[in-house]
Amino acid sequence: MLNSISEKHTPVAIAQKLLEKIDLKLSYVDRLGSRDNRECISLLPLKISVI
Repeated sequence: MLNSISEKHTPVAIAQKLLEKIDLKLSYVDRLGSRDNRECISLLPLKISVI
């Protein structure tokens, strides 16, 4: 991805860019709806450290 965020980026692309800064990323899970009204389902896996 590019180093800057612009108005051309989708909300998901902006979230991905911000998460990338802290070494996290969204994982694609599934998509819902018909072709005309499709939504993607993504998850944010959490890293849990036990001390």
